[in-house]
Amino acid sequence: WVTATASTGPVPVAVVPAGRDSAGAVAPGPATRSMCFVMLDDGAVDVLHDAVSPVVTVVVGGYFEPVGSAASGGRMVSVVPTTIVDTMSTTRPFGPAETRRVTVDAAAPADASAVVVLVSVLPTDGGWTLHPANADDIPVTLVAGAGSGSTVVALAAGGFDVTAHDGGHVSIAVVAYVTGASAAASVEGLFVPTLPTRVLDTRLLGQPIPAGSSREVALGPPSCGAFALHITSVAVDGGPEVTAWDAGGSPLQPRGRIGPGTAGTSTSHRPVIPAGRRGVAIGSWDGEAHVVADLYGWFVGDRSTTQVPVLGSQPLGIASVDMESQADEWLDYG
Repeated sequence: WVTATASTGPVPVAVVPAGRDSAGAVAPGPATRSMCFVMLDDGAVDVLHDAVSPVVTVVVGGYFEPVGSAASGGRMVSVVPTTIVDTMSTTRPFGPAETRRVTVDAAAPADASAVVVLVSVLPTDGGWTLHPANADDIPVTLVAGAGSGSTVVALAAGGFDVTAHDGGHVSIAVVAYVTGASAAASVEGLFVPTLPTRVLDTRLLGQPIPAGSSREVALGPPSCGAFALHITSVAVDGGPEVTAWDAGGSPLQPRGRIGPGTAGTSTSHRPVIPAGRRGVAIGSWDGEAHVVADLYGWFVGDRSTTQVPVLGSQPLGIASVDMESQADEWLDYG
């Protein structure tokens, strides 16, 4: 988890393997904070930024170890996003400095060692901490003003604690879990890192995703169960909420606010997205948004085989195309 701040405010940032910037394929911005899985080069990464001498914060939440065959523990398995906390639906907001215990029984196996979660908070200027119920573990803090973000949280006795520094509402959804040592040996969920590659940038064509529409991006090999993507959205009009799902599957409806609320603001999104037969779909709800997506690798597994037509879905391959000239290839099912 990386953030960069200067005296003028948050600074656009990107993370790449040390000394290897993919020939500029991943440039800083528009993300001002990044939660992603990054390939190491000599045990290091580079943090790219636009400002001179910003304050950079790097939090390491874990690492992947090389394996030569099927493994039991340490595999990251993508799941259908499962909401485990939503105080907005229960009308029970957190009070200032309140801590609550959260269990993941409905979203992960009993022996899971960690979960990847998508967190959305209101108001967006409050501080929140997610941590195992163990004083020896380092807590994961969502910085003030984050609004929403993703992170990996280690589990203790099947759950973790959530603390609201200033009080407010929170929605937490599990999007993946890390297998425990007692899991059956398998190759599902093994991570294959790649050099970071920008696979979608709607700003280059000046064509943001309209409200109620989506873009599809063709990605990865056939034996791919999920993608390690860093997705950033920038609000253009209205209060867009941006979601991502397996292309061909049913659109993922917003689960709480996970997109920027006002024009010009940016938000980073979930880093683990299931692989569909056509790749990944990224949609915008309740507003228009530019979207930037960077691929950092994929997880071994089986692609979704569903193929559901999506109203307004516009296929876009890994190489950017002029979507106006390719309009006859758009999927537009009425």
